[in-house]
Amino acid sequence: MRSLGNKSCRYLTTFDAAIYSIIYNMATGGKRPPFFACQKFKKSNTRYFSTDVDGLLFANMTLVGFGEKIADDLEDNDDGKFKARLMRLMFGKPIKRAQEQLASCAKNTHECTAEIDRLQHSGADLFTLLNVYGDLLPKNVAEITPISDQIAELYRQLSRWVYFVDVLCDYDKDFKSGAYNPLKKADCPTIADYFNKYYVYLTEVNRQISNALYGSLMATKNES
Repeated sequence: MRSLGNKSCRYLTTFDAAIYSIIYNMATGGKRPPFFACQKFKKSNTRYFSTDVDGLLFANMTLVGFGEKIADDLEDNDDGKFKARLMRLMFGKPIKRAQEQLASCAKNTHECTAEIDRLQHSGADLFTLLNVYGDLLPKNVAEITPISDQIAELYRQLSRWVYFVDVLCDYDKDFKSGAYNPLKKADCPTIADYFNKYYVYLTEVNRQISNALYGSLMATKNES
C-alpha cells in the first residue's frame, strides 16, 4: 500500500487483500510471497513490494473498494461525512490512480455497492447481502486473469466471511448511529447483548459461513 501511495495507505484494512494476493499467487503458479518480521520492516522490503505485480494488483483493489466506501459515506446523512472527507483528502490521489488502472473493477465495485444499498433499504436479510458481496471479488479477479471455479469459490466464501466479520465488528457503531446492520435488534444495543439473547442463531450462522469457507479451501488442495 505504501508503494502505491503514501505511508498513511498502510493503515487501510489490508489483511484481506494480502490473503487474496496469496491465493492469486497460488492459483497462477507465482512464487511464494516473502516472509519477514514486521518489527524489522526495512527499505529493501518496500523496494521488493514496489515491483510485486500481483501484490500491487490487490493493493489497488483495496484502494478501489476504499474509494467506493468513501463515496458511499459522503452520500449518507450521518456523522461519517467528516471522516469520509478526511479520508478522501488523505487517499484521494492513490485511489484515483487505482480506479483508472482497474476501471472495470471500479465499475463492478460501484454496481455492487449500489445493489447492497438497495438491498439494505429494502431490509434484506444477512445471507442475501453476503451473497451479493461474495460475488464481487471473483468477478473482479476474473477481470485480471482467468481463474478456476475452485479458486473463484474460495474467493467468494472468503469474501462472505470477511463481510460477516465486518457486520459483527460494526454492530455497536451501527446501532449507535442508526446505520443499517442486518443483525440489528431493537432490544440489543451492543453485540454482547445480541450474543447473549441470540446465541443459538448467531452460532448457527457462523457455522454455515465458516463451513462454506472451509469446504472451498479443501476443494483447492489438488490445485496447490
